[in-house]
Amino acid sequence: MNTDTNPTDHGSDDLALRQLFADFKPQQTSSAQFMQRLDIKLDAVEMIRSRLDAQRQRSRRALAISGLCGIVTGILLTICFPSIAGMFTAMLDSFKYSADLPIATILTWVLIAAATAAIATAAYNLTDVLTSRPQK
Repeated sequence: MNTDTNPTDHGSDDLALRQLFADFKPQQTSSAQFMQRLDIKLDAVEMIRSRLDAQRQRSRRALAISGLCGIVTGILLTICFPSIAGMFTAMLDSFKYSADLPIATILTWVLIAAATAAIATAAYNLTDVLTSRPQK
């Protein structure tokens, strides 16, 4: 086993690294220039933060409106359930369809769910578009 290595012996990598640090002379800027750049960067951060807050508020408003539209649509279509189910029953009777499954009821609930989802989605998108316009 060779114990001739000296812990203070620095290889060529260490010398190159020391030379690199010795040659590095960063440019010193005045505190006024530093503060000016810092103010510009802080203003940019504040602008982004305010835009994100506005977007968050618009999204919450759009979500509330779409939820309200979905609830109202679901309630109104559920109130109309007997009429809609009657239309599907009459339509299925005209095709001479007879089965033990309540197809008219299932079709009515699927129609109510699809209409409610479509109206809620449209209300969200419309509210988002209308509130995203630049203010005059």
